[in-house]
Amino acid sequence: MMWGLGYSYPYYVNFNITNQCNSKCLSCGIWKFHLQHDREELSYVQVQNILMKLPEPLWLTLGGGEVYLREDLIEIAESAWNCYPHLYGLGISTNGLLTDRIVNVTKDMLKRKRNLRVSVSIDGYDKLNDEIRGVSGSYTKSLNAYYQLKQLEKDHKYFSTGVNYTISSFNAGKLQSFIEETGIVPDISLTHKGDPAFNNSVEVDYLVDNSQNELVLDDLNYLLSQYEITDPRTVIKRIFIKKMKQHLKNPSKMVLPCSALCASIFIDPFGIAFPCTIWSQPLGSLLDYNFEELWKSDQAKYARELIKKEKCSLPCFSGCESTHTILQAMPWVLR
Repeated sequence: MMWGLGYSYPYYVNFNITNQCNSKCLSCGIWKFHLQHDREELSYVQVQNILMKLPEPLWLTLGGGEVYLREDLIEIAESAWNCYPHLYGLGISTNGLLTDRIVNVTKDMLKRKRNLRVSVSIDGYDKLNDEIRGVSGSYTKSLNAYYQLKQLEKDHKYFSTGVNYTISSFNAGKLQSFIEETGIVPDISLTHKGDPAFNNSVEVDYLVDNSQNELVLDDLNYLLSQYEITDPRTVIKRIFIKKMKQHLKNPSKMVLPCSALCASIFIDPFGIAFPCTIWSQPLGSLLDYNFEELWKSDQAKYARELIKKEKCSLPCFSGCESTHTILQAMPWVLR
């Protein structure tokens, strides 16, 4: 069977290489999870071995946690590029706090002249961002990191950067003011309730509730107005926003057939493979099995059936799965 863009295997791999994080976000418990669970994360050699086991994807995201806390990040990126000569893009997300290290490491990676995108997470203007992300002064540091990366973008045709903005109960209705104050049009995502293994340390209600839906819809409409309708680079973004609006209006129903475990797969910092970042249904360890065994295993087949029947974790429209889900589901998208 062929899935996605004519691939038998996932063409998008989301590999979280660390749970370590120097932010303390209200809407994410990964920093607490790391502190509460004394478990050794993958070494560089183990990460390299897993990369070698995977079929070559089109896109690889190295996530976390804060990936720039890993001293071997350059070596991991090099290993990915060596393993995948036809990799279209390598993506990295960062909170931007380690500004000098982020810029210097990124400069070093750009010497390889391979497609790289680094996204800086900012969730509000000024003090709102600091409150959400739990670190005083984080807004200034993150914005500075973004501006310095933006300067690198001008000098390197293989590099792009942007801002990721996560909508939650804490910043509902604040996106327009962020755009107006900064002039930055960010990529967005919506908070979701993850399974306990992924988000068990969050102690506050961070999900957008029904009373905030209109605020978020106003934000999304404003964001849509910022895109040039004739710009082909914004097509997927505009579809994503329109589908997010549908999700907010009826969150109990999937707005598109999910492509998790067909077009994509998620790997945690211990080498365990999962269908996606939200559903903690383990497929097995890539330290113990080869990829083919896990991809075609009974656990994977069972998970795919549940995804197909919309009985996996919960109805969602996750930013991590959205692009390939939209690409794979064009007949539904165009309805």
